[in-house]
Amino acid sequence: MGVQLDIILPPIIVGLIIIMIFRVNSFIVETSNDNRLQNDMQLFAEAAATVIQEEIRQISGDVEISGDTLFYSRIANGKAGTGSITKDNRNIRIIRQMEDTPADTSIIHANISDLTFNLEFPEPSASHAFIRIRVVTESLPEQHARIRESNQTSRAVVERRVFIRTMSLN
Repeated sequence: MGVQLDIILPPIIVGLIIIMIFRVNSFIVETSNDNRLQNDMQLFAEAAATVIQEEIRQISGDVEISGDTLFYSRIANGKAGTGSITKDNRNIRIIRQMEDTPADTSIIHANISDLTFNLEFPEPSASHAFIRIRVVTESLPEQHARIRESNQTSRAVVERRVFIRTMSLN
């Protein structure tokens, strides 16, 4: 009894071609999702740093840095007040308190994994300084379309230096 290869080989070849097509398709889905996540993390980091930078521009006096929190005094529309910027889970929480008004709280959703503030003085007796902001955003493992590596994440880092003209330290 002979084996008829011309009947057996075509289905095997077609099956291998189908497997290769599905494999290439899954690779394309993984890489496009990874590219989108990397772009999203970079955009979140840039947006968070810009929001913090614009808030810091209103500093008009006392500045205190404690871990991932920045406390400051500010003046807006001729009224004095205080403010704070802090990392709250994976978000940024900005609290503004002006005299004779209730506190205004803003929460910016930015997938933040780390937020740091540092003071830099250009000269020892200066009344002005730079505040360095470092924002790190990171995706969650479940946001990735991974077949094998289930714990991979995408990270983005943004650093900014903001010049503060008049300030005092607490």
